[in-house]
Amino acid sequence: VDEVVNRAVQQAMVGRDEAIDLALKNMTTGAVIVRAEKIDNSASNRFPRWCIILVCVVIVFSIIALGLYFGLRDKENPIDPTEAPPPPLSMNRFDSLKLIIGKFYSNKEEETVSFPSSLDQERALIWLSKTDPKELSVNSLPATLLDRYLAALLYFSLSGSSWSKRDFWLSENSICFWEGLGCNNRNRL
Repeated sequence: VDEVVNRAVQQAMVGRDEAIDLALKNMTTGAVIVRAEKIDNSASNRFPRWCIILVCVVIVFSIIALGLYFGLRDKENPIDPTEAPPPPLSMNRFDSLKLIIGKFYSNKEEETVSFPSSLDQERALIWLSKTDPKELSVNSLPATLLDRYLAALLYFSLSGSSWSKRDFWLSENSICFWEGLGCNNRNRL
């Protein structure tokens, strides 16, 4: 009897449930219960398979998140959004924005660049500094200010007031919602 039980237990441990059924047919009830309890106790001491799977899933998602955080950069726009220094506190809003946006117009070969150099550039800068209902802070990311300025410049340069489709242009909405403009996944033009 013990030999049959031991063989059934060994086969059951490698996943053969029919061996337990065979032992139940050939054994007395008390002997099978004792052996079944030993199988159950050894199985409960093992690390559950779902815990191992959960740990693997967490590791995979962590690797993906770190890869996205450190590896993916906005390659479409090479402008460094932290490039322009914050304006001095004593400047008015127009002069502060002129300094910030003017940094993007500067040429490394030329130290001094006349900005704004056109009436449309000046109108866009005035709109951004005095009329823009969104009233972005001068401490906002320079790239965000630049994108909003460039969208306004496009509007003034192409006589946007005469467009038949100009929904949300020069509104407080994000430039991504201005009709005809498109943004990337970082809300940049």
